[in-house]
Order: sequence, then C-alpha cells, then structure tokens
Amino acid sequence: MIAELDKSELILLSFTEEQHALLKWKHSKEFEWQGSMYDIVDSTHEGNTIHYWCWWDYEETELNKTLRNSLAQVLGTNPKSQQHQFEITQFYKSLFFESIEKYIPTISKEETKHFLMYSRSVNTQNFQPDTPPPELI
Repeated sequence: MIAELDKSELILLSFTEEQHALLKWKHSKEFEWQGSMYDIVDSTHEGNTIHYWCWWDYEETELNKTLRNSLAQVLGTNPKSQQHQFEITQFYKSLFFESIEKYIPTISKEETKHFLMYSRSVNTQNFQPDTPPPELI
C-alpha cells in the first residue's frame, strides 16, 4: 500500500554514512530518526550519501512519544514527576523531628577503672558446679 503512494506524499531524507549509523532501525524498511518513525518506500545510493524516500509514520511516532512519556512517569525520570516526589518527601520529613546530634555515651576514667576491676574479679573466680549435684526431692 505504501509502495503505491505518489512521491509528492513522501519525504526525501538524505544521510551520510556517519549519519546513517545513528539511525535506530526497527527492521530493514523502518527506522527512527530525531524522534520520528519512517517507513522506507524507495532508496538510492550516491557516493557516501544514502537517499530514502519515506512515509512519515505519524501515528507510530505519536504512539512512541506517549509510551516514552508514560514510562518516564512510572520510572520517575520525568522532571515534573521528580519535582512532585521531592515535594512529597519534604512534606513527610517536616512531620518528623530528626535529631542531627547523635548521643555518644562517655565513660569517665574512674568508671573505666571500676569496670576493669570488676571484669578481672569475675574472670578470675572459679565457677565450678557443685559435685555431686544436689538431689531434687
């Protein structure tokens, strides 16, 4: 059906080999360039330039844009969505008090000395069970 179109209804796109490498191909007769989808009707080669007579696929272009925008919103890469998420986060943070200072307990030298003395006395005591064990009545 597209092959039967008059050339006046088509768009002529010309690419150097370097530009041609940047095209995103869907298949051998369809590519994306600068956010628009094109169906190739005819092509010619002149030196290092490739000429494509194309049908601009407006419907698929719009569908792809809608899909990209929806995906960006879902993934949070949309700038409006990111701003909205930031504002919600700031609101929730304002509801709770978060202390910046952390409590770090300190022990005086006197307390350390008593602790060390106690731990040594516990470690040096011999806690052997009674033998024979007591009988239960």
